[in-house]
Amino acid sequence: MKGKISLSVLVVAFVVALYGTVAWGVEQKTEAVQVKNQKMLFLCYWELNENMPAMQHVGIAKMLTEAGLFPTAGVEIIRFDKTPGNWGVTVFKAESAEAAANLISIWRVAAPGFFKKVKMSTAMPVKDAAASAAKLYQSIKETEAKMAEQKKTAK
Repeated sequence: MKGKISLSVLVVAFVVALYGTVAWGVEQKTEAVQVKNQKMLFLCYWELNENMPAMQHVGIAKMLTEAGLFPTAGVEIIRFDKTPGNWGVTVFKAESAEAAANLISIWRVAAPGFFKKVKMSTAMPVKDAAASAAKLYQSIKETEAKMAEQKKTAK
């Protein structure tokens, strides 16, 4: 049972680290706040709508890129890859959540139904996420130890 609790705590800590979530009334620390003008990293998985003709996809892409509408303002594309299976990934940095959302929304506005599926989230290198989760795990363990000590002295 103890091993399962520790694993659960580690999983929760990892999720908190990935999403920068502040929970249960704990004040947000200054270093956790995104510094203005510092771009956040995002990963986007997308699938093209197979019911839309391929030439329509190409035409929309040409229009958006030639008009300078893609990539959208506040976004820096790192990778933009497509597979033969009509799905792909876009790795990018964005100045804000709005800029990140606009990167996908521009395609949807230009051609409703362009995508069959889109999944987008903030991201960070695995080594950074693991280090952050380890720090959170250590903090939780220290808090548990302090609480156990307080409980002993209260008796």
